[in-house]
Amino acid sequence: MVYNIVAMITPQSFELSVRPERPRVGGYRGLRYTDPDNLVLHYSVDLLDGTRLEVVGDPDNGGYEWGIRDPSLLRGYPNGYIVRHSDMGYCMSTYALQDGLNANFEGGAK
Repeated sequence: MVYNIVAMITPQSFELSVRPERPRVGGYRGLRYTDPDNLVLHYSVDLLDGTRLEVVGDPDNGGYEWGIRDPSLLRGYPNGYIVRHSDMGYCMSTYALQDGLNANFEGGAK
């Protein structure tokens, strides 16, 4: 069976289909696989110890990292200091999320 899909694009429908802009994040230094100047936030998970797990990515290159941000340590960053990060260059954001959660509970990573 073959389906022919015809779509009419009007200025109103095109505006509704555009993906919303994700917020940019900072504070990630020392990443070898992902451009730290072009990171956007994909996931943010508040952890029990008061820190926050973030999964960030470079939308142009499809690389993702996880980082654990401590809001109590500002150190010049308004949203807190990155105390650990993956520096792995994951190909999918969900892989980075999974490893970030594991690292938090196991105490691993940098």
